[in-house]
Amino acid sequence: MADSGTPSLSATNSFKVTVNPLVQPAVSSIHVSGGQVSPGGDRHSGPDYTVLISTNLASWQILFTSNSPAIPVTLVDTNFNAYPTRFYRIQLGP
Repeated sequence: MADSGTPSLSATNSFKVTVNPLVQPAVSSIHVSGGQVSPGGDRHSGPDYTVLISTNLASWQILFTSNSPAIPVTLVDTNFNAYPTRFYRIQLGP
């Protein structure tokens, strides 16, 4: 890159960007105690994720969305006692 001034000046810069792959998180269990739902397993900081809930595995609603959460993750589902069956799905995002 050069300019058109007097005297003419120029400069060059280069850089390298390295992006490490994310470690695929794995959820092995979900613990429920006192109104708190806690996903268990290999949890890594970094990826954004959304926790979805369903009572029939067909319709899903967003319960919780997080941007690079602190580990360990604990969330509160205040309505889990209102349903005889409750399913949770964790979706990696943005």
